[in-house]
Amino acid sequence: MVKKRSRIAVVLTHFALAAALLTAASCSLLSPRDYDQYRLSESSALDGGRDSEGCPGATEQPCGNCGTQVRTCDGAGWSAWASCSGEGTCAPNGVVPCASSSTPSWSQVCSSSCNWQACNPDQTALARVTLADGSGTFAIEQHEVTRKQYQQFLEAPAADVALAVGTPPPGCSTVSNFPDATCLADPSVCASNCDRHPQVCVHWCGAYAYCKWLGRRLCGKIGGGSTDATQSRSPQISQWTAACVGTQGSADVFPYGAIPVPRRCNDLSSGISTVEVAQKRDCHGGSVPFDSIYDLSGNVAEWGDSCVVVDPANQTVRCQTRGGSFNDDPDSSETGPSLRCAGSILDWTDMFSCLPYVGFRCCMD
Repeated sequence: MVKKRSRIAVVLTHFALAAALLTAASCSLLSPRDYDQYRLSESSALDGGRDSEGCPGATEQPCGNCGTQVRTCDGAGWSAWASCSGEGTCAPNGVVPCASSSTPSWSQVCSSSCNWQACNPDQTALARVTLADGSGTFAIEQHEVTRKQYQQFLEAPAADVALAVGTPPPGCSTVSNFPDATCLADPSVCASNCDRHPQVCVHWCGAYAYCKWLGRRLCGKIGGGSTDATQSRSPQISQWTAACVGTQGSADVFPYGAIPVPRRCNDLSSGISTVEVAQKRDCHGGSVPFDSIYDLSGNVAEWGDSCVVVDPANQTVRCQTRGGSFNDDPDSSETGPSLRCAGSILDWTDMFSCLPYVGFRCCMD
């Protein structure tokens, strides 16, 4: 079993203030696939400097979804622009639900060439959360990202991934998004029939890229951006904490209540490895929409959009992992707090670590 992640309980400088210090990864990787190779060269479809037969301006211009329209010059002036031709069926990065009765619901993503991809990945359905005082709203995936979903991300066209992700955070352009092979060989990691088990053994950068690819983001601050160590505790600020606490008055609770219930969630009281997402049918909050958000306590801890530089000299960055895992004992004073909504703000993991008990889910504004 991989050693339990370290804890820090001090308020640390926000990730964005020192992110430029990141340059290296500590995770052993399978097939390095640098984001830089995905970078798309910028080019313009306009030729504004051309003079065609005495008519200043361009003979063609982009239109619609990846389409083109042209005009001609008869010497006296330009003709009207022709109808748009060669258009795709959608705008890049658009997402629509697929017609499917499966759970979770499936969605289609529009590619960089303006055409709908196949009805993949089976994008996790979202639960829409509105704060009780109406001050904010966001959406969170109903369960952790699965092995099958993440594999579809790895198999996606490189250009589409690059377009969706954009410029990756500092340090993330030099690491592969593939799960770590050594980590996957850990006895606690699912070895067969694993499609609906949570994806583990990926570092923070891989989780970040996956969520961006879907047009979503790692759960962070309500309204946008990341959270710092203090903000992560507040259900008025943190997306993940708000979803976990639900309508309960205190943040020092489990998603389902204040008192731990053995085997209700996949923690050390029920097993020693991951289970399929949402398999623990009672591991959720008590009212709509919180009753459709599973595994915020246990199964796997979840990367969040909250990172800090803890050792600038060695360029060490740690990011929060929320909710605890199958490796945590709800009755333990040491690991039990990890399974609680606010208690897990003390859990920080090296952002390039690939661990058998850490996965993630995505949020959306």
